[in-house]
Amino acid sequence: MKVPTWLVKGTLVWFAFCVGQVVDIAVSETRIMVLVESPKGTWRNHPAEWLEYHDGEIRPTNLEETVKDIEKYRAYVAQMSDTLVKMEQQWVDQLL
Repeated sequence: MKVPTWLVKGTLVWFAFCVGQVVDIAVSETRIMVLVESPKGTWRNHPAEWLEYHDGEIRPTNLEETVKDIEKYRAYVAQMSDTLVKMEQQWVDQLL
């Protein structure tokens, strides 16, 4: 398998409706696997995931997509934090 010239460690990529950064690449005779770290993965508590490379499904990203994606997952994390604060308040009040 031939790895695209742009697909190297450190490249910021778009995949599965989110952005990430290539951490590692593994190549065999039949496939290319890409280890990607992403805000989506961080939000889901598994920051890096192996993805099989298929032309067009993983591609270089741009500034607009990157900023928008980080903002989206930052908002998700903030919402989770707010939920935990409310939960803590309710439970502590219940135990007092």
